[in-house]
Amino acid sequence: MDVNFGVQAAQESNWIDPSGIWGFVGTLFGAVVGGVISWVLQRQAFKDQTARQQQHDMDHDRQLATAMCLKAFDMLNQLAMIEKHVVSELKKMPTPDAPHPWRFVLPLANVLHPVNFSADELSLLLRLKENDLLNRAALSCRAHNTQLSAIQTYSTQRMNMSADMPSTVTGNHGVAIFTHRQMQKFGPRWAELNSLIIYVRDGVTKDRKDMDTLLLDLAKAMNERIQCPFAVLAPTPHHPDLPTKVDVNFTIKRQK
Repeated sequence: MDVNFGVQAAQESNWIDPSGIWGFVGTLFGAVVGGVISWVLQRQAFKDQTARQQQHDMDHDRQLATAMCLKAFDMLNQLAMIEKHVVSELKKMPTPDAPHPWRFVLPLANVLHPVNFSADELSLLLRLKENDLLNRAALSCRAHNTQLSAIQTYSTQRMNMSADMPSTVTGNHGVAIFTHRQMQKFGPRWAELNSLIIYVRDGVTKDRKDMDTLLLDLAKAMNERIQCPFAVLAPTPHHPDLPTKVDVNFTIKRQK
């Protein structure tokens, strides 16, 4: 009896308590469920953060696109006003090939300003792979600023020369009579003014048309690619006359 009882006691000591098994399973299940819930929450938080970042990036891109369109619109207006001024002034010439066209084109008041696309704005076109728009934007911006520089240099030089020329002024028309020596002195300055106004006359219409097309294509591309709200609804509007500086049209005569 004592031997059998000892064997029986040894056999019973090898069994695992069932309550311990279920406790382990419950702990493991709780850890798995907690991990899944934590993963789901983290994944949702990551999605929300990604969505917010994407929305922020999209809003920033739209701001850049809008700024580019507004700058292009500003440059278009300035080119159109220069074109209107120069063309209307040159119509005063008695014949298209009359000498010294500077005599008929009044200088502009200093109301124009250079415009440049920022690196961030041009980088937007690069990221969107709008390579053609990128190249055209850079070239059109440079052309616009060159036209502005030419017309402003012309205006300054013409005002200075008008003040230096020996002339008799009646109303807004002046008659300047030069000796041979004076003709030699002022001749290079006339040539410079003629070159500037001919440069503007021959280039401003093309530059204005290029900027007009760029603005339309830019607004269309930005609307399609990033839903930029900027839209060009009409052709180039009517532009008012630019203010001119007080000056005169000249008749040049050689002293007898």
